[in-house]
Amino acid sequence: MKIYGKIGIVTLTLLFLFCFEGLPQHVFGRDSSPDEEIARRQRELESIRREIDNFEKKIQESRRSEEESITLLENLDRQTVLVRTYIRDLRSEEQRLVREVDEARRSIRTLENEIEKLRTQYARYVRSEYKHGSVKDVELLLSAQSVNQFLVRAEYLRRFSDHRRTDLNAIQKKQKEIAHQQERLEIALRDQRNVIREKQQEEKRLADRTVERRNVLNRIRQDRSTYEKELVRKQHAEREMRRLIAGLIEEQVRRERRDADRVREGKPSEIVPPSVSFASKKGSLPWPVRGGQIAARFGEQVHPVLKTVSENTGVDITVPAGSPVYAVAEGDVVFITWLPAYGNLVMVYHHNGYRTVYANLSDILVRVDDRVNAGDMIALSDESLSGSTIHFEIWRDREKQNPEAWLRPQ
Repeated sequence: MKIYGKIGIVTLTLLFLFCFEGLPQHVFGRDSSPDEEIARRQRELESIRREIDNFEKKIQESRRSEEESITLLENLDRQTVLVRTYIRDLRSEEQRLVREVDEARRSIRTLENEIEKLRTQYARYVRSEYKHGSVKDVELLLSAQSVNQFLVRAEYLRRFSDHRRTDLNAIQKKQKEIAHQQERLEIALRDQRNVIREKQQEEKRLADRTVERRNVLNRIRQDRSTYEKELVRKQHAEREMRRLIAGLIEEQVRRERRDADRVREGKPSEIVPPSVSFASKKGSLPWPVRGGQIAARFGEQVHPVLKTVSENTGVDITVPAGSPVYAVAEGDVVFITWLPAYGNLVMVYHHNGYRTVYANLSDILVRVDDRVNAGDMIALSDESLSGSTIHFEIWRDREKQNPEAWLRPQ
């Protein structure tokens, strides 16, 4: 076996250093495998898909009974929100996968270029060896001043040859790994696009059902018993709202106690209060919708059809269906749910016990734990039995507030 020449050694050594100097850091060292993140996202998407299918069954069941028109409307509303959320998640997942596929392709091209440089240099070395043989290597060994120096130089030449082959094999192996990763991501991306197309078709069907929903609304609005049922449902929902707020207050107290313990231990606080206190904004809060008019005020209200007296825990604001709904102040999204008579709702916590509730929503654009600022769009409005409105509430702990006293005059 030939021993590399001195010129070949120096040149290859410089090339080796140059090649590895410019490689992306993620190519070597720990792998950036997206397996766990993909699995987590897939589980979330599967959960939403199951909920969509569950509501599909409920919709079919409620369609069979004319008496269950309200239930049909509610199931359609809840499924619509899930489908829109599902499609947004899929689009986000698609964008993430596109970025990862592009990154894998760039890494592969970089490795291919580096390997090609090594091969080109090796070819030059072979041609040089063919012309000059191993004379220069022999001269390097024979010029040693001692036996020890001779042995060291011989071992260096051998080790460099072995090390170079090992490094080249390692790069080729990494290239295969990244190529496999790219192939896997491209398959996942193609699957995601198929699901997106499928859900877009389903959303179109739901858009067609919106026409059906409007027809059902118009029909049941003429039925007095529908309003009686809705009034009972609203009373139950108000009690449920109080229960939810009580639970959130208790959880917030526990969280603040845990945070106080952290601070006493010298750890940083995990609770970030808003830059401006909610209480200081009384009378000047922006409205949750633009250009709306109050249709039902806070406190006791006389039902326009039943002529019965009921209590409104917030205000109902008339706006066209699909209007943007905005956060009125900085805070954290702490709750997203659905309640009878309230529909889909979002609750935002503004620190010091203050909470705002936005209800009768057709689409929700935020998630629990999101930090929102005043004026951030958080949802779109919907249409209900009482008309095209949103329902807005303000609470300080368990005490409901009159929103008109907090909102700036129109």
